[in-house]
Amino acid sequence: MMVVLLRWQIFSIYGVALLSIWLAARQALLSQSDPPQFAARIAVDLAPLWGVVLLGIYGIGSVAYGVIALRDHKEVSGVLEQEVAEVKKELQRLGILDAYQK
Repeated sequence: MMVVLLRWQIFSIYGVALLSIWLAARQALLSQSDPPQFAARIAVDLAPLWGVVLLGIYGIGSVAYGVIALRDHKEVSGVLEQEVAEVKKELQRLGILDAYQK
């Protein structure tokens, strides 16, 4: 539990730091007396979108790596397959799995 909490704390710290940098850059652009250049304005305005896209790519990569690395651990893979088979049997016994297979 503490490891998960620590991960969220680190994630929150990075999030607040990046949000602060973005807000400072946006405020600097808006406070200029002359209008900001188009490229600078677009880069600052789209920075949160790029952050979300990169976070999504990181998440997909982490899940893919976990799936690929699971195949390297035969004993864990076997236990997982056994648990899936047990759950399928339990769902068939309850009649839930049969309703979705029709």
